[in-house]
Amino acid sequence: ITDLESPELTAAGSTPMGEAILKATDLVEERKQQYRDQGIDYYRPWIFLITDGEPTDMRPGDAKWTEVLSRVRAGEASRKFMFFAVVVEPGNMDVLTKIAPTERPPLKLKGTKFAELFQWLSKSQKTLSASKVGEQIKLPSAAGWTEISA
Repeated sequence: ITDLESPELTAAGSTPMGEAILKATDLVEERKQQYRDQGIDYYRPWIFLITDGEPTDMRPGDAKWTEVLSRVRAGEASRKFMFFAVVVEPGNMDVLTKIAPTERPPLKLKGTKFAELFQWLSKSQKTLSASKVGEQIKLPSAAGWTEISA
């Protein structure tokens, strides 16, 4: 990791969010199949979407929108994964609310508290990894990094 060179990232003005969500669900299923093929137990995967935009590749009611919503809802309902959405200003909270599961609405990042967000994520994963596969856990409070207490 000490030799890792981070790429310079720049915003390009479009947010192909629908394609990203579909790709994430595909990758999760591929990885789970690899684990099953090897006889390895695994925890319920998390898909974590962080965005400062809104989708530019789909609109409510079009085919991709319908497919994305169907995958997120079905994946959550069948416990294939957990979908988290985090909105960074000037992201569109209304659109993310329609995409995110109703039981886990999107959270809005407080300012630029990315460090706190990733600390929360680390604590959450530590709590998860200390549990047994399939066991219900209580996640730490997200109050330090989000404008919505969770």
